[in-house]
Amino acid sequence: MAKDRREGWLADLRVGDKVCVSHKTKHDHLCVVARITPTGRILCNNGMTFNPDGIRKGADLRFASYLSLPTWETHLACRRRELIYHISLWIDTNMYTASVDDLQVVADAIRSISEE
Repeated sequence: MAKDRREGWLADLRVGDKVCVSHKTKHDHLCVVARITPTGRILCNNGMTFNPDGIRKGADLRFASYLSLPTWETHLACRRRELIYHISLWIDTNMYTASVDDLQVVADAIRSISEE
């Protein structure tokens, strides 16, 4: 029978837990543990699979992604990047097609933040 080979904090991970995916060349991001195999492989909701040691399966170790515990600072940084992405995406796709009323709402929100 297969043995779960996870150790340390990885052994305590459960489906539904949030983890930080850290990269050597990119920003960290959060994901949710979607499944843990009997051997301890960790599958995240973003489609990434990690070996029981927390390193991304099949990755070149020079550029490998790896799991780490999410700190409050990491959580805030990831949330900030996520919000910036969604705002930028909205602007890129809607700036010239949005109604004047929608653009006014966005402009008012930006103005109220800028005045603080």
